[in-house]
Amino acid sequence: MTSSIARAKILRPDAGVLPTSISMRGPIRPPFVLETNLAPDEVKARVEEMLRSEGRRLCGLSFDGRIELHVPPERRHLWSPELRVDVIRTEHGSRLGGAYGPHPHVWSAYVALYALLGMGAFVAGTFGFAEWAIRERPVALYALVPALLGAVGLYALSLLGQSLAAEQMDELRDALVAELVRPRTTAPPRSGVRARVPGQEEVRAGRRAG
Repeated sequence: MTSSIARAKILRPDAGVLPTSISMRGPIRPPFVLETNLAPDEVKARVEEMLRSEGRRLCGLSFDGRIELHVPPERRHLWSPELRVDVIRTEHGSRLGGAYGPHPHVWSAYVALYALLGMGAFVAGTFGFAEWAIRERPVALYALVPALLGAVGLYALSLLGQSLAAEQMDELRDALVAELVRPRTTAPPRSGVRARVPGQEEVRAGRRAG
């Protein structure tokens, strides 16, 4: 998997999705953007139907203005992605915008490590500047090197996690897109009663009786 952003065109506006692009991997939390001519209520209903189906391979939630998808617990690993999408009504239908990300616990630990590195770099820079101001050797600035290496290492770790989660990311994307481009089905008749068509013999008998 490359670190560049891959874009996939969807060219089936007649089936419910307008020509658009889906931004895939590259950033720490790859974005997902999709436009559809389906109303938000229909988007919600389709995702709910997918999650309730017997052969479903994904879990998640679908409620007003929000979709969350992830793989079942038995297939989940440390880098398994989750897709969180906001559904916004537009002039032509709906816009789905969100991002892929790891489990909230993993993401919280990742952000906390970045915060610690940033705090350490700030303290080291402050002490280093103070040492330089009083014409002493700014030894504290040496701490900026491991902080920078740690930040680079965390970013490399995020790319590694994306590569390990690439197949499941594609699975989440493909499942959502497939549900939205599925042709609309006509609603069944409200009544289950069918009109009985008389046979030819019954028609002839009626004519003779008349």
